[in-house]
Amino acid sequence: MADVKQDKDTRVDIWLRWLKNNPITSVIIVAAIGIGAAGSFYKSLPDEWKCVKCLIWPSPQYVGLPNNGWVYVGYLQKNDVKHWAQPSKVDIVTMSDAPDRNYPIRAGDIVRPKMPLPQVIIGFADTKEENVLKSPPELVGVIDPKKDYTGRMLDTKTSYLVNDVSVAAFPEHDAVMWLRLTPWAAN
Repeated sequence: MADVKQDKDTRVDIWLRWLKNNPITSVIIVAAIGIGAAGSFYKSLPDEWKCVKCLIWPSPQYVGLPNNGWVYVGYLQKNDVKHWAQPSKVDIVTMSDAPDRNYPIRAGDIVRPKMPLPQVIIGFADTKEENVLKSPPELVGVIDPKKDYTGRMLDTKTSYLVNDVSVAAFPEHDAVMWLRLTPWAAN
C-alpha cells in the first residue's frame, strides 16, 4: 500500500476544539442568548408595562417641570377643519365617546406623539404655570422657545389625555391646532 498521508490538525481546528470544550466560553454563549431573549421579551411588552421603570426611577431631567401644557400638533385644512392639511404629529390611541367632533381630535381623547414634542406654556420662563389654561394662539402670535418652552418633551412611548383643544384660524391660511395634554393616568 501506498503511504497515506494523515491530515494534521490546523491551528484553527485546535482553537475551535478548545473553544468548544472551554466552560468559560459556554457561560458566555449562554449569557448572550439569555440577554438577547430578555431584550426581545422587553420589546414585546406593552408600553404601559415598560413605563414601570419610569415610576420607580423618575427621570431627574423633568423633576419640577409641569405635567400639564400645550403642544402644537399640526394644521387643519382652511376650508374643512375636520381634516388635516398635513399628517398630524400625534396618533389617537382612544377616541372619547362624545358624539360631537368639530375637529379630528377633541377633549377626552387619548393621544400619543409620533415624535418628541416640546411642551409650551406662554411666558413660562417668567410666570411659570400662570398661563397653563390659556392656549398659545390666544396670547401670542409667535412662540419664543426661550420664554415659552417648559423644557419638558412629550415622548412617543407615553399616552396623553387631551384636556383642551385650541384651533387658531387665520383668513386664507390653514388653521393651527394646539392641544393641552397631561400624561394619561393608565400609564
